[in-house]
Amino acid sequence: MLLTFSRLDRQISQVIEGLLQSHLSESSISELKTREIIDQVNDRIYDDLICFSNKDPAAKKSPEYIFESYLSFQALMYYRVANALYYSCHSNGNEITHLKIVARRISEQAKAKSGVEIHPAATIGRRCIIDHGYGTVIGWKSI
Repeated sequence: MLLTFSRLDRQISQVIEGLLQSHLSESSISELKTREIIDQVNDRIYDDLICFSNKDPAAKKSPEYIFESYLSFQALMYYRVANALYYSCHSNGNEITHLKIVARRISEQAKAKSGVEIHPAATIGRRCIIDHGYGTVIGWKSI
């Protein structure tokens, strides 16, 4: 069954919420502007997904196919969540906050799952595509 765009949007939100819930305690979640982070990340992921489906001939313009089966897209999705958490921290100088550690754990989870390593502090613009990503490393200072 093909997914509609509204259903895809809901599924993306569910992935984001699941990552946040699996890595953060209830107190941490309540301190965050959770809905704001989910909406921001959801928009970015949706843009990535639509761009990927339009540019990758193997996907045959099917965002559903990419969402369900491309591990490199999964890595990018996890990165978007980790990046939002990483930069939602208000730290003093080089202090490593709990959210930065959580962001790094999400990044490591994506690496183990997909073979794509993206540091949560890396800067990746909108509509990114990582095709055949296994072994790809995008470091902290990457722009």
